[in-house]
Amino acid sequence: MGYDMYSETGPDEQQSAAIREASTRVEELRCQYMNARSADAAKAMEGELDAAWEEFEKSRTGLYFRLNIWGMGTARQIMGALDMLTDVPFPDWPTLEAYGLTDHPDEPDYYTEGPERDAAQARLTDQERAYLDAVRAVRDRDAETPGIPAYKLTSNDGWLVTEREVKAALDVWEKADLKDQNETQAEFPWWGEWLDFLKYNAERGGFRVH
Repeated sequence: MGYDMYSETGPDEQQSAAIREASTRVEELRCQYMNARSADAAKAMEGELDAAWEEFEKSRTGLYFRLNIWGMGTARQIMGALDMLTDVPFPDWPTLEAYGLTDHPDEPDYYTEGPERDAAQARLTDQERAYLDAVRAVRDRDAETPGIPAYKLTSNDGWLVTEREVKAALDVWEKADLKDQNETQAEFPWWGEWLDFLKYNAERGGFRVH
């Protein structure tokens, strides 16, 4: 299990072009690597392939970030200690019964944009649409807390961490003791990338947790 986090705003035209270029380069090198004439020839390509992967990841900076279950636990622990998180109760979740339903509807948002999502949307009944609208409203609501509400980083339910919540958490980080900042960044090498992801999405509509 892990936590996949996506910018609420997709890549702009320039970012899309950079991602396509980096992805193409990775695929070209992977093909050459897999078809290398010898083990030595393949080994000689490893550095170039690693660099291509790094460039691909760089092209997606701010658009996607993943933490496994232990990494997110560590992130919550750090952010909680620094008051970047706010421990508040889960909001009330809409009940199926209130909408005359017995099973959770198939959510179109879980399909990529295109025919499959359109088909899933078309299959929904009025009651299912109303229920999913109510669920979406809870997921997307700004908790109005002085940081990110902890519950949004504890499940894969598609929570939207809003711009304001991200900015509030970053404001706390910027005011944290310099010693605490340095120790965190030294002990957890991925912390800088996490901050970059937060900073990017503080101006891009926040991010969603899956």
